[in-house]
Amino acid sequence: MKFHENLRFLMDAKGIQIKELASKAGISENTVKTYLRSASAEPKLSKAIAIAKALDTTVEDLCDENSKYSYDNLHFTSVFSALSENDKKSVLVLMKEMTRHYAQKQG
Repeated sequence: MKFHENLRFLMDAKGIQIKELASKAGISENTVKTYLRSASAEPKLSKAIAIAKALDTTVEDLCDENSKYSYDNLHFTSVFSALSENDKKSVLVLMKEMTRHYAQKQG
């Protein structure tokens, strides 16, 4: 994905609106809109750093055309972080058991 696609994806996945991102990054809403609309509009390094910090990511990941982001990963992270500590422990136990079972099948 290109910068504008990564930006849109991260904003959507994290539930951040243009106004909130602009405020957090210290840039204008029109600037954010320009980055979202145009595949050729890319920020200067200082603005890219501010946007990345506001989105809790890195400039490299935000600008990488082979971004590691996927809806499934971000959705899982979002849902997992909203769980209670007890539920998180249960999910981790289940994941460990599934991993162990998968490794045995492969072995």
